[in-house]
Amino acid sequence: DCTDPLDYVMFAPIQKHLPAIPVVVTNKKTARYLKAQGVPYTWVPSFPQAVLMGRHKPYKFPVEQIVKMGFDHGLYQFKKWTSAKNYNGFRHYFVSSARQVALAQERGITTTRAVGYPKIDPVFDGTYDATFQETLRNRLGLDPQKKTVIFSSTWDIDGMSALERWIDKVHALTRDYNILLTTHTWTARKHIAKLQNIRGAFYIADHNIVPYLLLADLLVGDTSSLIGEFCALDKPIITFRVPEGPRSVKEIMEMLAAISIQIDDFAEIHGAIQACLANPAAQSPQRQQATALMFTALDGRAGARAAQYIRDELQRLP
Repeated sequence: DCTDPLDYVMFAPIQKHLPAIPVVVTNKKTARYLKAQGVPYTWVPSFPQAVLMGRHKPYKFPVEQIVKMGFDHGLYQFKKWTSAKNYNGFRHYFVSSARQVALAQERGITTTRAVGYPKIDPVFDGTYDATFQETLRNRLGLDPQKKTVIFSSTWDIDGMSALERWIDKVHALTRDYNILLTTHTWTARKHIAKLQNIRGAFYIADHNIVPYLLLADLLVGDTSSLIGEFCALDKPIITFRVPEGPRSVKEIMEMLAAISIQIDDFAEIHGAIQACLANPAAQSPQRQQATALMFTALDGRAGARAAQYIRDELQRLP
């Protein structure tokens, strides 16, 4: 059940370990994306024996006999869990680590299974090798004489995004650095339009951001779970401090303070970038500790582990 293109990005590393599974879409945006990728799809309604989805919405298939399995569309627990019933309606809900299973259990969620994070499997299974990265770097036209900085932002609601602190100022960095820009796909259209038109910077329209993380020497973010993905690469991070909100997680706020140089204002960005580039290993022990909490393993096999759960359930179907 594919609600958004990102759902398929998350599913693809699982799909490669399974027989072909029909993809059902609910909107034209996702249909256009799948068509461009050459992925066959059908439209809702659908009445399967089993369903896999990239959202915590088992109520979309309310028949009890339908086996429901799901996975997060973001890493770890960067935002608070919603109601336990949204997860306990699944037979299995795949998450990235044993620590995340424990956090879920604290909220009464009993269906989580720690498999790792399939989205970043291609980083560790050889798919995104040096040749792949060099081809992408050349396609983007990145200056080999400049370091590359990626700016990211979470969804601009709930006060957890720092997008407005840098969106009108980041152009000032393009003389000295290759600047890549990305934000949550549901960000307000006016902000996305502005990002697309920043001269000298490259806005990443691709729904799969992971290959671009490999090109970056450091990341600037706020509370986006993309920070966790970058952390797995053990490269320096800068984060804008944001106030705690309704969906803030104390552990994540503390983790961000440990793994990144934190700033409050764009005026601090030059010094922070220089500090990161001068000593990129400065917070490496903290990043490695955080990575161990967020990921069961970084072995390129998370999709295979999820697929095994799925095969086991399909074999039980009448």
